[in-house]
Amino acid sequence: MLMKPFPIREIFGYPPENRSSEAKEAKKNYYCPFLGRRCMKESRRLDYPFGACSVRQIKDDRVLIICPMRFYGNDQTIIDEVGHRLCGEAAHVAKIPEVRAGRFSIDWVVACCDASGVLVDYHGIEVVAVDTTGSLDQYFDAYMKGEDWQSIKQRYGINWANVYKRTLPQLIAKGALLASYGKKLGVIIQDRLVRSLQERLTIPTEPESSANMLFFAYKLAYVTADKKYDLILSEVIPILV
Repeated sequence: MLMKPFPIREIFGYPPENRSSEAKEAKKNYYCPFLGRRCMKESRRLDYPFGACSVRQIKDDRVLIICPMRFYGNDQTIIDEVGHRLCGEAAHVAKIPEVRAGRFSIDWVVACCDASGVLVDYHGIEVVAVDTTGSLDQYFDAYMKGEDWQSIKQRYGINWANVYKRTLPQLIAKGALLASYGKKLGVIIQDRLVRSLQERLTIPTEPESSANMLFFAYKLAYVTADKKYDLILSEVIPILV
């Protein structure tokens, strides 16, 4: 009988095949290595944190990030790198989380300051991950308890409808709001999600100097020696909204 692959690719930051002491401690303590503290994700069907970071896409076995906190590892290095890219040659860059802007909330606002600490500019950053349909909690619970999961028939999928109907329109609206003030929006996103958008939509690019929205597309690359995934910047896609 052909064994089906386990659907969740990262649990509390580590693939199921990773048996390192760090992975075991993260599982035991519900620890998110990307936030540096206990995982905050919840499931209505579980009485402990639902630490699923990424999953297999059923149709092609690709791995997709389902938690935006996955981009926050190494003391938010990716947020810092994107902030510096948006601010250009500013001497100092400070980041502020969850800033209200009209009827929206921007994940991060980066303040671009000169050598004296005076604010000279600012821009926004959004961090994007996909949602799932159906449920993964039975698979997750079986893994956490060391139980067999092959007989589980729970169905799940990627919520692409939410990407096109909610996530993308909100990004465009937030980008347009910032653009009205002469500011830019940096979007931190997985490269596979960007490619899916490009397959369905015509997204003309602009020179980075004149763009007001930049997609920072990151590849989730599996490191065989370490049995874990790393995020690597794949490309930057500048557009106008």
